[in-house]
Amino acid sequence: MDKTNDKDMQALLNFGIEGVHYKVEDGKQSILIVPTDPMAPDINNKNMNQILSSIPYIINDMFKPSTPLRTKSIEVQKANEKIIVTNPGEPFTTATYTQKGAQLDQMVEDARIKFIVGKIDEAGFKADMDLWKKSGGDDYTKEISEAFAASKAK
Repeated sequence: MDKTNDKDMQALLNFGIEGVHYKVEDGKQSILIVPTDPMAPDINNKNMNQILSSIPYIINDMFKPSTPLRTKSIEVQKANEKIIVTNPGEPFTTATYTQKGAQLDQMVEDARIKFIVGKIDEAGFKADMDLWKKSGGDDYTKEISEAFAASKAK
């Protein structure tokens, strides 16, 4: 894991082995990653890049984006660094979330979608969130807050 931010490891996990899974070609505006055998399984379909521990800026620096969409994606990522709001509860788990997390997450997602598509109004969304709280959301919030406070006390 300590090597996942090295250039070579990021290239390996994103593209495979150079000369086996891909080759590098100079394009008119960028360096292109080209599969060596179009019939070979795509290394990304094996989800090797899922163990990367960060947004792969190193890869972005090694291989310039080959499409306008990829260029825009990198620009947006970098712009968002200035406004990102992290989730301080992300590293914690609780008994309530272990038991009811999937249900609680689904309740929030369903309410969000219903609100976005206009199936419920703001009052309906609030009612769904009240149900979320009664179904374990309040317990989860309390437990996560306690875990966060305990981590700061150390």
